[in-house]
Amino acid sequence: MKVSAVTDPINAVPTDAMPHAEQTSMSPVKVPPLCQTERERDRRKAWIEITVRCLTMHAAMVLCFLGVLPAWGLLLVNVVFYPGIYLMLHDLCHAWPVNQSGWICRYLPTANPVWGGIAVFRSTHFRHHKYLGTTLDPWLPFYSGHPLRALLGNYLEPEINLANHLRADGWRRALVKNILFNLSFMTVHLVVFGWVYLMHMGFQRLVHGLGIFWFNFYSHRESLSANAPIGTWNREKEYGRFQPFMRWIWGDVIDGAVYHNRHHIIGQVHQPVRLYHKLSDQGPYTRYIKQWPIATVAPLDSQQKGSGNVA
Repeated sequence: MKVSAVTDPINAVPTDAMPHAEQTSMSPVKVPPLCQTERERDRRKAWIEITVRCLTMHAAMVLCFLGVLPAWGLLLVNVVFYPGIYLMLHDLCHAWPVNQSGWICRYLPTANPVWGGIAVFRSTHFRHHKYLGTTLDPWLPFYSGHPLRALLGNYLEPEINLANHLRADGWRRALVKNILFNLSFMTVHLVVFGWVYLMHMGFQRLVHGLGIFWFNFYSHRESLSANAPIGTWNREKEYGRFQPFMRWIWGDVIDGAVYHNRHHIIGQVHQPVRLYHKLSDQGPYTRYIKQWPIATVAPLDSQQKGSGNVA
């Protein structure tokens, strides 16, 4: 059986691949894109929310420095407020070009430096969508192999993304300015707040590493086993009764994990995470792999990029 070619809005290349093994429809059901007014409203909302979350975590760090908030309270604030920043950065990278995503997403003033901000995240993330499950996927360290190795990969995700970005795109003036901002931001805060800021950085990196590990590994592996097949899954059953509690703490962020497979289906216009539940659950994930899930990472080199026929 063969699906008709559709256009991948992320990669802008024709796609001709077999659907997921559990899928029955031959092409995605189109969800209408947001109108320009809705897109701009979502962008403004994301800017405000990222700013508020960054300021809240910073305020918690200051209160800890002053002895008002205990260390466990600072950790709790990071657990609640940090993950949403990452998912909003993800939404904006899909919805807007870098030069229209706003300065807050470019510099992202979090204690845990996201080197290069949205530009680095965007370039590596788009290649992850295009080459999912293959050796050309720059996000392989975050979901392939043994879960402990992937845990370390996710903990070092900002540095791995930066290295992959530099290999593909090299150094540019905007990236240098970004990194100088990150280094200056850290230096000033370390001088002013000392070990409390260092602890704050450690807490935020811990939340980043564990949260992104769960999001990346469990979304792209059938289970947490080292031998689990690779793909992407609907997790409604797995999260089940925990969803209301998780939604109460993190809001729509959890839909990115529950319906992650829908986000990978090509031929659909990208929707913000709050609308993932409306996306089709049927269709091909990439043009390179014909049947999902796969047992191991599929080899792919530059000569095969145009063939669309790995598996």
